[in-house]
Amino acid sequence: MAFFKHNGYLEKKEFIDKKLLEKLENLYNHELNNTNANVVKLDFINLNRYEILNEINQNFIKLIRDEIKIDIVLRNIWLQKSNFESIHNSVPYIPHIDKKRYFKIFLYLNDVDKENGPLSVCTNANIRDNEFKRKSWWKKVEGKSRDQINKEDNHGLVFENENLNFKSVCLPAGSIVALDTNCPHFAGKIKEGFDRKILRFNFFSSFENSYDINFKAKKLFLNISKIVNYYKNL
Repeated sequence: MAFFKHNGYLEKKEFIDKKLLEKLENLYNHELNNTNANVVKLDFINLNRYEILNEINQNFIKLIRDEIKIDIVLRNIWLQKSNFESIHNSVPYIPHIDKKRYFKIFLYLNDVDKENGPLSVCTNANIRDNEFKRKSWWKKVEGKSRDQINKEDNHGLVFENENLNFKSVCLPAGSIVALDTNCPHFAGKIKEGFDRKILRFNFFSSFENSYDINFKAKKLFLNISKIVNYYKNL
């Protein structure tokens, strides 16, 4: 718990066993092939359609409650396949924190080494100080439209600090990286001929209670939405 709250990340090697991982890969390939895309978003409200994702989500909730002592509630899941790109001069390829503070879990579906462009996380982050930076940014854009806000630091607040140290998280398939997005991070560059397959679980969490997210209100809204959706489909 102390390590995560201070550093903002947690690694678990081969958290998903091979049997479950194979089923997950089949689902992943099916969803991406159906949409003919490299990115598919699954909203929390439709999670009941996917037994395997429900199982993994419950395993994540238990892990985080037991090891980090925080409560999390799923917002959405992103299925992502990333390939070689020639341009890496913007987010997510440069160090940043997210504009909205989330708890994320990255699940590697394939072995991720340097050539696959692993997630890199800051090993000497000041999580508390970064929360103040986020709050200052939101106050700066207060009163602006959503379109104006999205044009500024599109996906996150960029960090240009040579004193930050970063670690490339290279792990085998089935491993996970849990991340407080107040920890500076960035996506690695993928070597030509390689790819990176991940599932990214986005959660609201009880440690936030931050400037832009009220966890209890979000959790209540998500649970009510799931109940309403369930009865609509009866």
